[in-house]
Amino acid sequence: MLHPSLAFVDLETTGLSPTYHRIAEIGIVTVEDGNVEEWTSLVNPGRRVSPIARSYTGISDDMLDDAPRFSEIAGDVERRLHGRLFIAHNARFDHAFLKSEFNRVSIGFQPDVVCTAILSRKLYPQFPCHNLDALMLRHALTAPVRHRALPDARLLWDFWQTVHRDFAAETISSTVSALLAQPLLPPHLDIGLLEDLPECPGVYVFNGEGGRPLHVGRAANLKRQARNYFRLDRNCARALKLSHEIKSIEWRRTEGALGARLLEARMAKTMAAPSKSLAGPAGFLRIVPSAVPSVAAFVASDDLSPDGDNYFWPYASERKARNALRRFATKHRLCTVLLGLTEPGRRCDACNDQAPGSGCAAGHARLQHLARLVTAFARFKVRPWPYAGPIGIRERRDLLVINRWHYLGTARNEAEAYALLQSSPVALDWEIYRILIDALPKLRRRSTVELRQMHCNPLPGHLADYDAGPTTTREVIGKRILRLASGH
Repeated sequence: MLHPSLAFVDLETTGLSPTYHRIAEIGIVTVEDGNVEEWTSLVNPGRRVSPIARSYTGISDDMLDDAPRFSEIAGDVERRLHGRLFIAHNARFDHAFLKSEFNRVSIGFQPDVVCTAILSRKLYPQFPCHNLDALMLRHALTAPVRHRALPDARLLWDFWQTVHRDFAAETISSTVSALLAQPLLPPHLDIGLLEDLPECPGVYVFNGEGGRPLHVGRAANLKRQARNYFRLDRNCARALKLSHEIKSIEWRRTEGALGARLLEARMAKTMAAPSKSLAGPAGFLRIVPSAVPSVAAFVASDDLSPDGDNYFWPYASERKARNALRRFATKHRLCTVLLGLTEPGRRCDACNDQAPGSGCAAGHARLQHLARLVTAFARFKVRPWPYAGPIGIRERRDLLVINRWHYLGTARNEAEAYALLQSSPVALDWEIYRILIDALPKLRRRSTVELRQMHCNPLPGHLADYDAGPTTTREVIGKRILRLASGH
């Protein structure tokens, strides 16, 4: 036998998410020194079984009412699994549910895991299908009932014995060792997808059914990031859930980390994929000192001009912006009429100490309130674009073309750079703004060059064919474009 101590495990659950659903039934077949022991238990999940799960398993809510909670049997389950090779079909699913349940009762759970679906794919590559029904048909395995925990666990033990009849122990040992050394992918994903990834910076996209983007992320090393994503010991609950929906992986390489951050932000928006709250704010506060009676207004993100001034911190909604204004008014004793929080003609708390008849935030008092308002909001102000026009940021062979806090794209030659410069951003991109506010001060002086003369005068050729001469972060390029490859 390959491993002296084995545990064949199958679970039935109330649904598909290890975060929100629970285990409804556990079946375990342990094998050690030739001794086979079976154990099973229904589990009271403390919630309803989903209709889909009930249709598959036949387990109803009534069957679970008198069953023990997982916390009551956790010690027994842990004892049966401890130190044993954990073997399951689509093992990520069973492992994720058990890990979540053990976490809730503060029990560590980090077994070595083998997925019989992946094992079947490795040992029987000539067959297209490797689900449990296909294994039963192919290897003449039988069970009195399907989609119940103990009968399915017995099937895995039967399949394991079939494998040992069909292959030499050395072949099985090397195959299992290779599986244990690599990330545990869902059975429908081939490890070749990860091996094809380059070891360089870039952006990756996990796609679901029909090519629907599920997640956009960036990495300093695409291959290492993807492998770590599927490692069981590093998975968060969301990653464990998402991994079962991934059908394919796409990627775009970049020359550096900044290019990856900018590309991730743009792809997350254009592909409508969830990624680290990249959706952006609904709008911004705008302060217009000359406006009457209120100097404060909420400007939707789509209406925000990158060339505008006096924009302040973004908010998820106009209601949240007004709530923030009200808090600032209270903290800094600002006129609520001036801020549009109180109707004109009514006095506000901040102005109650004025002389009778002087009005609310009028005349000299208005200037005082405006000064306090600008001071209070100064650290939240959106900074104006600090250049006279578009700029290029060098990352090895790439030129990241930026204009007014808007990432236009990446160019490798002059024609590409000119084409990118023809697009004019119409709204401030908040995520790009945040990235550049962080990145620009950290760049070397020779990494950033202004491109405003390229707006109207394109030249053919590769970027590396041109030398801009000495450059600074604010210098306009006189000779069209820089030599990217050499940095001169």
